[in-house]
Amino acid sequence: MDTALPPATMPSHLVDTSSTDKLAEQYDFIIIGGGTAGLVVAARLTEDPNAQVLVLEAGSNRQDDPMILTPGLAFGMYGNPTYDWCFQSVPQACLNGRIIPQQRGKVLGGSSSIFQLQMVYNSKPSFDAWEKLGNPGWNWDTMLPYLRKFHTHHPPGPADKAREIIDISNHDDALESTDGPVQTSYGGTSDLDKAWYETWGNIMKDLKYEGTDIGGLACPAAIDPKTRTRSFATSAFYSTDISSRLNLRVVTDALVSKILLEKKAGEVVATGVQLVSKSGKEISIKANREVILSAGTMKSPQILELSGIGDSKLLDQHGVEIFVDNPSVGENLQDHLLVSVSFEAADGVMTGETIMRDPTIMPALMEMYQKDQSGPLGHHFVPIAQFRLPGTFGPNGKQYIPSLLERLSVPGGSESEQLKDAVTAELLSEATVQQIIAKMQFNISAGSKISDMVKGDVEGNYLSFMIALNHPFSRGNVHIASATPSDNPLIDPKYLSHPMDLELCARHIQFFSTLTSTAPLSHHLKPNGRRIPSYAFTDGKEMDLETAKKVVKEHTISNYHPAGTCGMRPRDMGGVVDAELKVYGVKGLRVVDASVFPVLPRGNIITSVYAVAERAADMIKEEWMGR
Repeated sequence: MDTALPPATMPSHLVDTSSTDKLAEQYDFIIIGGGTAGLVVAARLTEDPNAQVLVLEAGSNRQDDPMILTPGLAFGMYGNPTYDWCFQSVPQACLNGRIIPQQRGKVLGGSSSIFQLQMVYNSKPSFDAWEKLGNPGWNWDTMLPYLRKFHTHHPPGPADKAREIIDISNHDDALESTDGPVQTSYGGTSDLDKAWYETWGNIMKDLKYEGTDIGGLACPAAIDPKTRTRSFATSAFYSTDISSRLNLRVVTDALVSKILLEKKAGEVVATGVQLVSKSGKEISIKANREVILSAGTMKSPQILELSGIGDSKLLDQHGVEIFVDNPSVGENLQDHLLVSVSFEAADGVMTGETIMRDPTIMPALMEMYQKDQSGPLGHHFVPIAQFRLPGTFGPNGKQYIPSLLERLSVPGGSESEQLKDAVTAELLSEATVQQIIAKMQFNISAGSKISDMVKGDVEGNYLSFMIALNHPFSRGNVHIASATPSDNPLIDPKYLSHPMDLELCARHIQFFSTLTSTAPLSHHLKPNGRRIPSYAFTDGKEMDLETAKKVVKEHTISNYHPAGTCGMRPRDMGGVVDAELKVYGVKGLRVVDASVFPVLPRGNIITSVYAVAERAADMIKEEWMGR
């Protein structure tokens, strides 16, 4: 491989990663975004000492920050510009005009630094759907090795309380990994957690279902059991041994203005990157081999458009020079909806309101954790389940979702949209939602910031029951608001714009009546207790469909799993990148992050981001090996 500089002459690492001192004029690979995907790719590419790699991250290096490392403090980073881009959606027409927060990590390590630590793995049908949508070789069999490659799982021992949860729940085969750098483990569990899984066992028994793909699902957290700290992209893929590599340079607090493009011999070529450093200096750096865009679902399409790749009408409107006309850039935005109803807890059930209302408790917990990593701040366990509507279990169950779609489908869709809907309907016949319980009140209508929703200011102690729609039909978009790189993009998820999403969410909200009245979980709830919203399931009554739809519109928020805005699909079917993640119409430019996902994974997306980045690194190494 031709290198930007011989390995021996590359500058040594600087303590201040925001410094651009001794920055080389050219590198083999420039990675835009030092987040979850970007750090994986950088670490894997620099395993070859001859590959010179530069990573540019807009956020700061806070790898030793207690807010990031302490599992129990994650909520405190949401809406804080030190850690978070603090994006917000445009007003959502189908959510009564509400503005929805869009939390994304703005630090080295990206959203792996601030997410809620749950490690939910994609299902076989969900990965196989990527291939069905026109991406040869992207399926469960090819992705499973990469799901295992990035992490090491630490199962609970026979005496651990979490063991009894594992024994009565489903769990993912991908957990068999033993040699990846991200550490996963099970945290402390409670009697309430056990009751959740016992209840789901009873529900599945009543439905006469004996499979393992739906029902209570136990998921580990990204916590290193030895240190009780968050295990994230920075700790795993920018560890001391990796950060000291002479062929890797990471520059933080560096905002990329655009990818430098040139027209050569009739084709568009990515030649480098233009950035603004922390000091305000504008710098251009050459990429000898490739520019790899890993800025995330919200920022990657923005950077493409600022660089002249996107809808020519939009680019012309903002005075951006057009290099590649592709109206699909920024489209296909998908996100998991999260709908919540809070039920008053029975007397004696410990909930988060206790900590919120007593100012002496948190300092005491912090002291425990800082002393020897003991106490609840070093743990994180959220009980979940995968479920589909009861109507799908009958003799005609396989037709339940398709028949609903036929009744509620939007007429006049393109061939690409019809294929997307058909694949989505097939996936929803597997598991429609992720059911979640949180040990605190979640008052979504209280404001447009997550901090407003979890203040605990509604009288009483609550358990919040939530659903997250696994595979929404609705599609939104992300586009530039101006030609100024520091301006946030316009984010329009178009939540519930497809009527199927509202219908499915509402029907699952109705099922809360069954879930909350089934023992032993019902013993943890106060009979005829209060609700948030107050009109939900009043006096223990079941909820009609129209009221359930009202709950969905008023109490839906993002689950912070956006994907798809630089979709991997054939170009004539709405694609931005091909099956090798190369941007259509540009030589030397790939996208590697959640924006390439053609359809959302089941559950949390971070495990799929890690896996895609691992596979992308192998693709890149294979292409350039020996050159």
